Amino acid sequence: MIESMRARIGALAALLVLAGTVVGGGAAWLLADPDILPARTRAAVVMGAATIIVLLVLGGVALVHRFLSPLAGLVRASREVTQGRHPDEAFGAVELTGELGVIADGVRTLALRLREIDATDRRFLMSISHELRTPLTAITGHAQAIEDFADDAEMRGVSLGVIRREAARLERITEDIVDLARLRSNRFTTVTESVWLDELGDHLLAIFEGSAATAGGLQVVGDFEHVLFHSDGQRILQILRNLVGNALRYATTGVQVTGARVAGHVRLAVVNDGEPILPAQQEKIFEPFVGTKREGGMGLGLAIGRELAWALGGNLRCIERTDGAEFELTLPLEPSGFGR
Repeated sequence: MIESMRARIGALAALLVLAGTVVGGGAAWLLADPDILPARTRAAVVMGAATIIVLLVLGGVALVHRFLSPLAGLVRASREVTQGRHPDEAFGAVELTGELGVIADGVRTLALRLREIDATDRRFLMSISHELRTPLTAITGHAQAIEDFADDAEMRGVSLGVIRREAARLERITEDIVDLARLRSNRFTTVTESVWLDELGDHLLAIFEGSAATAGGLQVVGDFEHVLFHSDGQRILQILRNLVGNALRYATTGVQVTGARVAGHVRLAVVNDGEPILPAQQEKIFEPFVGTKREGGMGLGLAIGRELAWALGGNLRCIERTDGAEFELTLPLEPSGFGR
């Protein structure tokens, strides 16, 4: 774009120089011989030549201004964005077309993305400070209780139990943050192994058997086909654990997990009978620190799950329904390039 504009201005300058040379040369030729023109005509020629040259200069200045004005508008809008003005407002105030319009759209999109990243960072700082403060306060308080009531075995046992649970919670928070950071920077590894779908499902159900949620009356049931595929079983189990754990937070009576081969893929679905997820929220809940934050969650599980699904060549999405919430994990039977 800059090279194109520079070429246009260079061509305009060359044209002005050529026109000025022709006019000046013609006037000089007429004035060189005093016998060609009378004195009054000579004066008129001088005035006409001077007028033409002035008009050429003014016209050139006007054209250069016309070329540079849109660029100045782009620079001004960009400067306003850096000073805090919303990109839609800043770039909406200038009319840009052609190549400059394309550049403006690119700068606007980048500015909007940077604002989203900045908002995510602020949510991260607020969320992490709150989530860390709660278990740390509990640990500090019960450590003090152990010190104050050292002779009370029952009190000491209760406090130790709370400290263990809150320490485990801190560990989960830390692991979630590290996992998300690794996924976003592609600094993690996956393995490819033979995975039987029904064995994976049985392992998942065993994890939640006898958990606090199921002990409270909620059930986790599953139905899995006997299908062999090649992927990272531990990573898939990590995704499903997050999905089932989130589903139990919202379920009324329980959670159902199914797995089957569908059209050359493996499809796993996690369904709970709680409140449905609104269509407007079905993509937003996959953003970090947004989705499924009930009962101490940080809203990282779905974000990590989708990133892992993509890394395994599949996808994780929310299925629209009116009688609960459903999440669908699809995975290829074999990763790209497997066996080559």
